[in-house]
Amino acid sequence: MVGPHRFGLPSSSVMARLRRSWFREGFWLGLGGTVALSCAHPAPTPATPTPVASTSAARPTAPGETERAALATALRALRPGDVLDALPRPTRSEVDDVLARLGREDREGVLTPAGAAQAPLLHLAAGGGDPNALLLLASGGAAAALVEVRLTAGRSLDGLAPVITALSDAAATRWLSDVALELATPGGLTPERCADIERAAEALGRGDLRLLAARAAAAIAPSLEHDLALAFAAVRELRVDEARGALSAAERAPVPSLAVEARPSTGSTSVSTLSAAERGERFAAARQLIAAAERLARFDGSNASEVLLERGRTLLALGRARAARDLLTPHRSSAARHLGLATTVALAELGGTACPGLPTTNGHLLACAAAWRRSEVVAAVLPLLEQAWTSGAGRDRPGIEAYLGIAHVMPWLYANLAQQDRPPEVVLKESIAAVTVLEERTVVAAAAEPQLEGLALFVELLRTGLEAATTRSASGRVTVDEARRRALVRRAVQLRPAAADEALTQAAMLGVAAMFAQDTDPGPVLAALPPRIDRRYRVTRAALELWRGVAHDDPEAAERGRAGLLEVINDPAPGTDRSQLVLVIAEADAALRGGGTDYAKLYQVATQFEQPSLPRATWLRLRLDRAGALARTGRPAEAMTLLAPAAEPEIGPGTSTEIDLAAIARAYLVVLRARATTGAERAEYAKKLAGFAEEIEGQVAVGVGLWHGLWMRELAAIEAADRCRGAAWCLARVERARPAPNAEIAALVGAESARIVARGTVPLGAVTASFTYSVARGLEPRVTLDPLLLAVELPSPAAAAASKPPR
Repeated sequence: MVGPHRFGLPSSSVMARLRRSWFREGFWLGLGGTVALSCAHPAPTPATPTPVASTSAARPTAPGETERAALATALRALRPGDVLDALPRPTRSEVDDVLARLGREDREGVLTPAGAAQAPLLHLAAGGGDPNALLLLASGGAAAALVEVRLTAGRSLDGLAPVITALSDAAATRWLSDVALELATPGGLTPERCADIERAAEALGRGDLRLLAARAAAAIAPSLEHDLALAFAAVRELRVDEARGALSAAERAPVPSLAVEARPSTGSTSVSTLSAAERGERFAAARQLIAAAERLARFDGSNASEVLLERGRTLLALGRARAARDLLTPHRSSAARHLGLATTVALAELGGTACPGLPTTNGHLLACAAAWRRSEVVAAVLPLLEQAWTSGAGRDRPGIEAYLGIAHVMPWLYANLAQQDRPPEVVLKESIAAVTVLEERTVVAAAAEPQLEGLALFVELLRTGLEAATTRSASGRVTVDEARRRALVRRAVQLRPAAADEALTQAAMLGVAAMFAQDTDPGPVLAALPPRIDRRYRVTRAALELWRGVAHDDPEAAERGRAGLLEVINDPAPGTDRSQLVLVIAEADAALRGGGTDYAKLYQVATQFEQPSLPRATWLRLRLDRAGALARTGRPAEAMTLLAPAAEPEIGPGTSTEIDLAAIARAYLVVLRARATTGAERAEYAKKLAGFAEEIEGQVAVGVGLWHGLWMRELAAIEAADRCRGAAWCLARVERARPAPNAEIAALVGAESARIVARGTVPLGAVTASFTYSVARGLEPRVTLDPLLLAVELPSPAAAAASKPPR
């Protein structure tokens, strides 16, 4: 299910005044465009210059000077115009309106370097001249800025794609032209600047400039990354020999230890900062592209469908969508009778991207949705794909995945993104209808390609979850009935033979395990997975092992999870937040062992990672873990001092995780204060806690509501015990009624989560199921589990009551 977007307009600074969107957790269908193979490209070492006849030897050319000169010459040929002139008059008026509403302080802030970085379009419109603003507009800022301006003006995003493209092109051209001045002098180029030039060249679709920058970076600072990047840039320009030479140089480059964190910015040979997994993937991708370019050179002029199909796919793989379109458009009528050919035609006409009409560097999701809805190309290719699917011919795996991605996945995603003003129940109903059709297609596809059985299960899981969301339990939790859960788990385990080498199958199995982790033991599914799985799913698998280890007091499962996360920490994928993974391990260790040493370690980890600039949800999580660890190790007064800045009177807007954590932070401070006092003052705190619980009802995760309820029950029991005035029979009655029945806890949060509650830990988190589609990777199911095993205390009687395994 696509989560609803909530747009707010903060009021503190110009950077915060731009609209922000928040997504509630749920079933989220995401879509990525084509995979971008970018980098700072290294090129071959320049040849030794030929000596000249002279009484003294000629000074040798410095590394990279020849490449710098060639790049400078190419950039000087650009003809830039005024960047803001690229905006149509109505759009320029909207930008000016935003500026006019700023106060003096905010307007002055826009003109600073920080303003250029955070609001590049407003910076230029206000008269600023920071060159970083131009580069930012070219590499993503144009789409983000213009979407925000339109939304602020209350206008539709329709027709925005050409404006984004014009602004991005103008900014890239101006920036590259200005950089030519930097390159006029020897030594005026660094590998970092080469990487910037590549980004701007990518925005313009200028592969020739990317190649020149790659050569320069490689010559200035040879390295594995630079040589690999040069290989990619060269092969896309069909310079096969150069690409092969660069790849060979990359294979000979030194590989560092994991301790290497950064490469030198200038100078001689540097070592790689790529992880081992990244190196393997990028080497494999480079070899495949070089082989594809070699095949392309051998094709004859045959118009046979099989030849056209292979040539078209090869051109798309090389990022040459325009050439593929020119090749295939004359054969459109034949494509209607062959799915593989039809999908290749469609991808070529779409420009090899999921975001028609926009530069690859400015593929903002909301802008893409609006562009998709109004695209004439999309309107033309969808009927072609349905005709080809109906024909039944040409259903090979790449064709099937492209058909599902273009004809079903993208329309579903974009339909939900483009119209955010519709009621959630309408969005949910339409999503169920779309996924039901997608499920029907994947079942047929799996019959043709048995390796797609995992994809069919994943889509069925999505549909099951969406349907469950229409009938929430009495507690507000989305649940799937036990019989259905058992059936899906059984199917996931039966996929074991295909799981060893099929990423789609691994994603489906992990999707089933993660989606039902609150209610069903994920152990059988995890046991059915092979020892090594696709690196995209390593974190999810490890998180599930940790979750199960804590829930079932299973040290072996916890150790598998810990080892899995440590593997990712030591060999991370791009974008991996290693500090977050370290925190998950520390939380799980504390929850599993529960000793003072473990909570002290968690306190140290959380303290080390806490920074003022962190996202609010991360900051709240760290603050709660620190406070809980202090209270559990006999330092409640310090815990209260630590919590005070996080205990805001109003929990305010934000993501669902922010709201959940803010609600706990506010209430935990009250709980700590209540336990530190007696009599009427404690009763007042108990009353305040009850008020908090009533205020957040229906707005927070059920685990948060359970935590409030258990503490309300505990404080009431403490008051009742005080009234006993030491009478043994009275105290015994209070103790019997004190624990919350385990069945009630399990009904609220699920049987597996109830096991974690039994360990005195608050189990929160989110499961996200999504798709991406790209020419390079095809259709990719994604599943993530983000567990939060918070250290904030639970009443010990609640843990004791829940200690027996739920039935």
